[in-house]
Amino acid sequence: MLSKKNKIKKEIGLWVLLVLACLIRGFSIHSFVLPNNFAPGGITGISTMLDYALGEKTLIPGISDASLFLFLLNVPTVIISFFVFNRDYALKTMAAMFLLSGFMIFFEKLEEVLGFSFKYIQDSEAKQPILAAIVAGVFNGVALAMIFKAGGSNGGTDVLGNMISKKYPYINASWFITILDAIVILFSFFVFRSAYETRFTPIVLALINSFCMSKVCDTIMLGFKKATKFEVITPHPEELSQDLIKVLGRTVTRIEAEGMYTHQKKAYLICVVRNRQIPLFYDVLKKYPDTFAYLTSTSEVIGKGFTRVVHNVKIDLDPIKSVDKKLDITQVVDEGDDE
Repeated sequence: MLSKKNKIKKEIGLWVLLVLACLIRGFSIHSFVLPNNFAPGGITGISTMLDYALGEKTLIPGISDASLFLFLLNVPTVIISFFVFNRDYALKTMAAMFLLSGFMIFFEKLEEVLGFSFKYIQDSEAKQPILAAIVAGVFNGVALAMIFKAGGSNGGTDVLGNMISKKYPYINASWFITILDAIVILFSFFVFRSAYETRFTPIVLALINSFCMSKVCDTIMLGFKKATKFEVITPHPEELSQDLIKVLGRTVTRIEAEGMYTHQKKAYLICVVRNRQIPLFYDVLKKYPDTFAYLTSTSEVIGKGFTRVVHNVKIDLDPIKSVDKKLDITQVVDEGDDE
């Protein structure tokens, strides 16, 4: 079990991660999203549209309308999170709400003090700021992954999606979040109609931003540890296995199999490889035309040559509702390929 000192260090690290994530996200919205008039989806997209609709007017002098709306619209979801989820998740979600709005105001004030703008507008005459959408997507993806790793949430639609997933486990919450984001993005067509000569530009920018954010977030959350599992049915198990071991440096598991149409005895081989080794796997299979094979993608592999087992630790699950026992799990670290 982790000592009290290590628990404190870990928790401090998670809060530092959360603060850095909100700093990055606040900079991204302030510098790339707001100046280029597109709605990324969710509460952020709604806040962006409201800020644009008000124009030069400000509800509270000295405070950005976007940061104010972002805060106010997130308040209901944060309150809900305290009743639905555990205390740690709710606190970090609330902290993310305060920090994000605070950092957006911070960058505005910093511009005034330094005398220059952090805002990025690509080719303001043509008004095709595609690079801004890409960079904002990358920054938001990094920030979102950091928030998730810290144990918090993005607020807004994320909290609603998690709430639905908790109450109705059979419902795919990601589809619910996607639909809400899509509605916001489509509505931006009408809000930003005078911002660009081509009315579909805000929608295109929002889609590019969302795609980049999703890809970057998934890459960080899953890491670069993705692998591919090959399942092969062959009458040449010995030869094929030796070729795979020799060429790829990966072991093969053999299971006896029988075709139910011909009742011919064959071997069922399983081999897990890094994605970069897939072309080499194909080259080996070319030597065996009577072999049947298919592949499936895996997010992570635990075991020798992929992720190495270190030691057993105990995780206290008492804070989680309806759980009152400790669960033994295995702590793992990444191990270099044995190639």
